[in-house]
Amino acid sequence: MINDLPTLVRARMQEIDREIEILQVQKSLRTTQPSWITRVAASGVSRLGSLLVKVGRRLECYSFQFKSKSDGLQAAG
Repeated sequence: MINDLPTLVRARMQEIDREIEILQVQKSLRTTQPSWITRVAASGVSRLGSLLVKVGRRLECYSFQFKSKSDGLQAAG
């Protein structure tokens, strides 16, 4: 067992420094750029979404009145 205070402090500081280095390495691994497959997929989904929005806006211009066959028969009969 170490009873020397400066030695204990130095050992604890080294331990803290190692923990900081480990955390920095883990953080850098998490912030890597997405793969090209992920970027292409995200771009494709974005384009598909914008296309669907455009189509939806165009369809809003039209007013459809849907009638079932039974509605037409009751009106005629």
